[in-house]
Amino acid sequence: MRYDYVLKIILVGDSNTGKSFFFNKLAERPTDNLSSTVGVDFSIVYQTVYDKEFRINLWDTAGQERFHCIVDSYFRNINGFILFFDVNEPSSFYALQRWIYKIDEQNKCNHDHPMVLIGNKNDLPHKVDQNDIIAFTEKYNLVYVEMSLKKNSVNINDILEILISRIYKTLITPDGKFFCSNIKSYEDYHHIRKKQSLSNQPISLHKAEGKKSDKNWMMSMQKYFCFL
Repeated sequence: MRYDYVLKIILVGDSNTGKSFFFNKLAERPTDNLSSTVGVDFSIVYQTVYDKEFRINLWDTAGQERFHCIVDSYFRNINGFILFFDVNEPSSFYALQRWIYKIDEQNKCNHDHPMVLIGNKNDLPHKVDQNDIIAFTEKYNLVYVEMSLKKNSVNINDILEILISRIYKTLITPDGKFFCSNIKSYEDYHHIRKKQSLSNQPISLHKAEGKKSDKNWMMSMQKYFCFL
């Protein structure tokens, strides 16, 4: 499929805030009997905004703390974020500050990236102070949407369109150039993928000058894994 731009968007928030339900709805996957995401999940979604075709590389991340060391690396080279909290669970709202910190920590650009905040489960008693929500959205310049994903009170494709619109308006110039190096055109994206496929070579576990011990190899590889 031909498209104009490739964006990387990630869903962020604590467990049980609706990320996986939102992700599966966008990916047109079943939403019955969903379990917590283990590590990350990935899907490709296409959206038309301002007569431009966008390919969205969409990532759903685990909210459980034991997966954070895996999830953190996926916060790099992102164009936009959708943050989630449960309006019935104050701890999920206060955790957003920690997620914002992780986003800033991994951001290598000299600018911020657009974010949308979703307050989910508003069909249940509201236990998060509205003034705190307003202050948080103003502090980080967020678009805030309050809804119940399972009640389908808002079209989730509209939420994705809102985020893409903000990315397009703030990070892409009228003549099609990019303020953000993370955004790729169709040609750039496929050129990079081609170079990567040509450069990928099988990894040898042993150097030519001699075999490493399993113990030494495991020690050298520990920095790449999260041992749970």
